[in-house]
Amino acid sequence: MKMNNLITFTVLLVLFAACQEDVVLDLNKTEKKLVVEAYVSNEFPCANVSLSYSLDFYDEVIQEKLDNATVNLTDENGQVTVLDLNNAREFVPVSFIPNFGLNYTLNISLGDQIIQSQATLPFPVPIVDVSFVPNPFYSSPDSLNLYVTLADQIDRDNFFRLKVRRLSEEDSGEYSLFDDSFGNGGLVTLPVYFRNFSAGDTVVVELFNLSEEAFNYYAWLSENDRATLNTIAPGNPTSNVPENVLGCFIAYAVDRDTVIARF
Repeated sequence: MKMNNLITFTVLLVLFAACQEDVVLDLNKTEKKLVVEAYVSNEFPCANVSLSYSLDFYDEVIQEKLDNATVNLTDENGQVTVLDLNNAREFVPVSFIPNFGLNYTLNISLGDQIIQSQATLPFPVPIVDVSFVPNPFYSSPDSLNLYVTLADQIDRDNFFRLKVRRLSEEDSGEYSLFDDSFGNGGLVTLPVYFRNFSAGDTVVVELFNLSEEAFNYYAWLSENDRATLNTIAPGNPTSNVPENVLGCFIAYAVDRDTVIARF
């Protein structure tokens, strides 16, 4: 009986393997859209614009950057800064010093397409202290939690993106998002639970004060990244570029600190 069962199982397995074939979904071609990845900030080169086109599902994943556009920034006082193409096929300014609190308009001319987007450059929020506290639930050396204290601005809504990493590590892209609705103005201490450190680690802390549009854009990306099989298919993220364009024009001011982990 056992031999008969084994023979039957083997025959079924062979038949099943023979019936396998690749299935190619018949997906409709989508209209290619311009993708704008742009920022203005207080870190060199203080502005950067990368242009490309969106891809279809079966397209080879090679994002070719466009170099046939005219790009400039205009602040609310009418000062125009032309952005030139660099060796990485990105548009950057030759000389540009941004002003905090000013509204900037990104102007892109690509063929017969004119794109405009606006963002206000926030004031930087300084990091005033970084401390480390042992996590009571871990017994390993790599168990220090990071606490970041910042000097939040009074009577101004702020939106933050916080990144921490060991100096020896590549940027993993991990970050946390938060706003100052929990305490507008004064010293605010933020616990960082998504990373642990060991005594002696050299740790880089980056605090980005974002424009509200940038915060909403990153929030959408974070929610989409945590999507499950039961999540509805994502739409285009909330953004400040025109409806027929993908991407975002981000404005941010960053403060950084590098510390040695001690407790």
